Amino acid sequence: MKRNEMIELTRVIGCIMVILLHIRLGYIKGNSFIASNLWIYCFVRDGVTLFWIIQGFFMIGGKSYKSIINRTVSKVLCPAITFMLFSAIYSKASYGGAEQNSLFNVILNGAVDVATALINWDATLIPNCSHLWYIFSYIMVILWYPLLSVFGKNKFARRWAMGLFLVSVIINDIQQLYVPPIGMVITYSIINESIFFVLLGYEIHQYFKSDRRDVKKIRLLGITGYIGGNILRYILQIALFAKLGEYTSEYYLNTLTLPGIISATGMFLFINSFTVKERIVNEIFLFLGSHTYYIYILHWMIKDKLIAIGFDTWLYNKSVDLFMGNVIYVLGYTSVIFCICLILSIMIKKISVLVLRRG
Repeated sequence: MKRNEMIELTRVIGCIMVILLHIRLGYIKGNSFIASNLWIYCFVRDGVTLFWIIQGFFMIGGKSYKSIINRTVSKVLCPAITFMLFSAIYSKASYGGAEQNSLFNVILNGAVDVATALINWDATLIPNCSHLWYIFSYIMVILWYPLLSVFGKNKFARRWAMGLFLVSVIINDIQQLYVPPIGMVITYSIINESIFFVLLGYEIHQYFKSDRRDVKKIRLLGITGYIGGNILRYILQIALFAKLGEYTSEYYLNTLTLPGIISATGMFLFINSFTVKERIVNEIFLFLGSHTYYIYILHWMIKDKLIAIGFDTWLYNKSVDLFMGNVIYVLGYTSVIFCICLILSIMIKKISVLVLRRG
């Protein structure tokens, strides 16, 4: 299947948003919150959601299940397990006790930790791998693909499930601020968060294929949804803080809220309402998009290494404690992490090609 340049750009933006989220400045200071940092948090929250939408945009229909499984194992699972093993071994070699001083013990214990993480379906058990929860989510969607494909292609069943899920989200959103006299309403849904966004991606794909597509309306709806969704997210989160009298709940900052759904959908629609005719620009999008997976895998470890050498503190001290200063900080920090990971990704891919050729 020919790669779509704007989808690849969406991957890049999603990847950047994930990094931005992980290096964001805290928005709580003493007994108050920092509005500028909370705004930044709101607008960078939807990176993983974009990945789920992209997954649904391409996955349902077209390819055989066997080819999907083969690609998932070779392109997604194997690199993730390799990184988890490297991270586990590196951590034990760097911080392990005297009982782990032999290379064999370090490798063996690292492999045991990775096996434990896989059995428990929990990437947080491995240092620098907590962000890989998304990979487990991705694989679960793949495992459900035979049923999801049949279910997703049935328009009535798909929209009924998505509608039921959306109603439960709205009820939960309301109940964070207002509990009805009858008490909390318990909601149920036959799909979860990742499945909802995958189905949403397929729904968008079907609309993009139809004759009803209106690029200008999509673009306007997209930018309105992204900005409006995040303004709503910010307002509701402030209201939640005011109700609780503390800053412990981040409910409305999560992706599984109505503002989160509106924001992520708007971002996807806005980006993909454009077409770029310049060949060199499209090639850049395709090139960067091809490296987003390794950038995603590596960024947490690189972030921690930059923190260890004090780069984040140095950069923050160069910025003023104002909104634009914070924006400059997160964009500068993200750019450095992205570029380092991009270089490493290029190197890893070139080494992999050389190894496969010799093998």
